[in-house]
Amino acid sequence: MQVQVQQWNQQLTVCIPAAIAAQMQLQAGMHVDLEVVDGKLMLLPPQPNPHLDQLLAEITTDNLHASIDTEEAIGQEAW
Repeated sequence: MQVQVQQWNQQLTVCIPAAIAAQMQLQAGMHVDLEVVDGKLMLLPPQPNPHLDQLLAEITTDNLHASIDTEEAIGQEAW
């Protein structure tokens, strides 16, 4: 399906036909991710931000980095 690229203020826009919006369950005000993949513009549902507990659960002895020595404090920082 072809649609026309239009200019709205200083941005280019593309109207998404209602049938495609319904198929993708898109709604006005919804956030989506835009990516260019192999020269094609992709409109993707956003990936949910993981909770800290989920991130911490993925830490293993294999992917845990070693301690980093940051030397002596230079300014007002205190550890």
